[in-house]
Amino acid sequence: MNPSTLRVDIKHQSRILKVLLLSMLSSISAAEVVIDQRPLTVTDPLEPNLLYMQDDSGSMRWGFVPDELASDRSCSGEVSFYGEDRQNCTASSNPFFVSSSINKIYFDPNQTYQPPVKEISFNSAGDVTIVRYPNATFTNAYFDGYAQSGTRLNLATSYRALMDDFYYSSDGFLVTASRLNGNRRAFYYEYDTDNCSTSLSDDDYEDSDCYTLRYVTSA
Repeated sequence: MNPSTLRVDIKHQSRILKVLLLSMLSSISAAEVVIDQRPLTVTDPLEPNLLYMQDDSGSMRWGFVPDELASDRSCSGEVSFYGEDRQNCTASSNPFFVSSSINKIYFDPNQTYQPPVKEISFNSAGDVTIVRYPNATFTNAYFDGYAQSGTRLNLATSYRALMDDFYYSSDGFLVTASRLNGNRRAFYYEYDTDNCSTSLSDDDYEDSDCYTLRYVTSA
C-alpha cells in the first residue's frame, strides 16, 4: 500500500470517529433525566403530604388568643350589650385583652385592615379577580360585617370589646374602657415597658402599669 494512501485512510477514519463521538454526546445531553421523587428507602408510593384543615369549633368565635388569657380575667357584674347580658370586665383591670402586644388578634394601630375577601374568580386567561366586602362606616358599622345586615354599632359612642359571646359565664364576657367625653369610643391599650419594671419575656402581662389607654380617632 502506498504510504500516502495509508495516511488518507487514517484521516478519513479519524473524521468518522469524531462524528460518531459527537453524535453520542449530543444524544446523551438531549436525553431526559428522570429524578426519582421517592426516598430510596421507600418502596411503596407515597400520597401527597398536603392536608387542609378547618377549625369550626366554638373557640373560633373568641376575640382573644392565647386561650389561657381567659383564666386571668378580673370581672365583676354584668352589662347589657345589644340584647344580651355579658360579664363585664373593666379595661383598666384587664388591659392585656385589648392590647395587640398580648392578644394577637385584637386591633393593632400599626396595621392597615382591608375588608375580608368575599369572592375570588378566574377568567379563561387565568386572571384573578378578588371581590371584598365594602368598607365599614365608623359610626354605623354592622355588628356582623359578614352578614351586611341587622344590628349596627357606632364605634365612636357605643363600643365595648366583646371577647366571648357564649362560653364563659354562659353569655360570655366583654371589656369596657372608661368613657371619653361621655362616649364609649373604640379603644386599645399600648404596651409600654417604660412605665413598668416587667417585660413580655417575664410573662407578667397583667401589670396594668405597663399599659397606656388609647382611643381610635379615625377609621
